[in-house]
Amino acid sequence: MNTSKRIGQTALVVSGGLLLAVGLVCGLIYVALPLFYRAADLIQTHLLPASCAGLALLGGALLAYQGIRGLLDRPSRLFRPPRPGWLIALFLLALLAGEGILLLGRRSPQIAAYLFPPWHFMAALIPSWAVLAFVARQIPAREGSPNSWRMMIVQSAYGAMMVPLLAFALEASIVGLASILLFLGLSSIPGGVERLREIVSLLQSPSLPQDPQQIGALILWPPIAALIGLGLVVVAPLVEELLKPLGVALAARPGVQRSDAFLWGVAAGAGFAAAESLFNGPLLLDAWGAGMLARGGATLVHTLASGWIGLGWYAAIVEGRWLRLLRNIAGGFALHALWNGLIVTLGLLALASTTQLPVLEGSLLAGLMGLFLGGSLLVYSVILAVTLLRLSRRLGGESIVGELAPP
Repeated sequence: MNTSKRIGQTALVVSGGLLLAVGLVCGLIYVALPLFYRAADLIQTHLLPASCAGLALLGGALLAYQGIRGLLDRPSRLFRPPRPGWLIALFLLALLAGEGILLLGRRSPQIAAYLFPPWHFMAALIPSWAVLAFVARQIPAREGSPNSWRMMIVQSAYGAMMVPLLAFALEASIVGLASILLFLGLSSIPGGVERLREIVSLLQSPSLPQDPQQIGALILWPPIAALIGLGLVVVAPLVEELLKPLGVALAARPGVQRSDAFLWGVAAGAGFAAAESLFNGPLLLDAWGAGMLARGGATLVHTLASGWIGLGWYAAIVEGRWLRLLRNIAGGFALHALWNGLIVTLGLLALASTTQLPVLEGSLLAGLMGLFLGGSLLVYSVILAVTLLRLSRRLGGESIVGELAPP
């Protein structure tokens, strides 16, 4: 084994060990929290340490195992995932069990706080695994293929654990800077200072968390709504789509096929989508099952966009076509931004309706707009699924032709 590979395998072992340590600490919090915390939001609060523990322990164990095998010079097997149908059945089982436990939580929240997180963990991760398994089964495994279990685990772990941390730091910095510039600009216009003082006073109000009307008015104030749109529709898609496929850029080299780069990008996107579902799911426990089902569209966005940009990195590094990379980055960003734009618009519309905004209160227009946006998300999800299917099969066909071609 050469030095660079040994360094890489050692990094996997060290990373896995650190994650296992973090997972054990979070696991202790998971065990202890329901014994001392008795508030009404126990299940929701308990999901944070439980999710951290599950993700860190699973990711740490897989990375450490693959790193140790690599140091022992033991090759990793080709990536041959199970049929997606079995994963979908397991996902549905997790949804049913999770909803049943949430019903139990109305009577015994302490018991439900222990029982619910494993099912939430499964419901959050399995759809991403199912999409990855589906795409991988469209691309035939070949001798000498770099698509091993080790590669898939590394790309998925990067997407699930590194990208969210890096993306959060970058997104918070950019949106924070934009907020400062916006409020400096507002303070320079007539009446702007008084309005900013009203907003600060509202934020300091102890009744704010219990007053949906005040929350709605704050979020729907045009400067705040603009910041939300900037952060979720522009900054988040751009930052995330730049970060997720970076593992493809590091792994691409001569001898790799386009289908390999696409699959690696899909793996990173699947990891990110799983982590996003895991930590966003607790936000709406009252509609947890429906939320987990709706996350399917976001999973398709993350996997397809990352795979598409992975193809761009292949074109740049292997074929020297850097303009193709820029084109694919723009395409991946557009896929993600359109999805987020529909979600944000639907959310703001729902907020405007529930907070009795005069223009939309009880109006037919609000209902029609909500129906249109919901239908658009459904149609967009179908388009994403069909595109992912066709692109995977086309790249799988290229892989077969490339393997049969004479040297």
